[in-house]
Amino acid sequence: LSSMKQKCSSSEGTSTAVNNKNTDKQEQPEKPKRPMNGFMLFAQRNRTELNKKYPDMNNRMISTKLSEEWKKLPDSERRRW
Repeated sequence: LSSMKQKCSSSEGTSTAVNNKNTDKQEQPEKPKRPMNGFMLFAQRNRTELNKKYPDMNNRMISTKLSEEWKKLPDSERRRW
């Protein structure tokens, strides 16, 4: 039993890799960005209009409103985006 504990507690053969975000960026320069999805394009196009319509709303409330409007759109309209 004691030899089993030693084997389990031993860290031999294992490696601990440290993920450093800075080194990842250096290794992969100019990685292409993912394209925006339909909702993000819709939100980008309509956010300014909602900000003008509701100047007292904060960004979180505007995002919620955009989400509600997106959900109300029929699938055929969503596919357009």
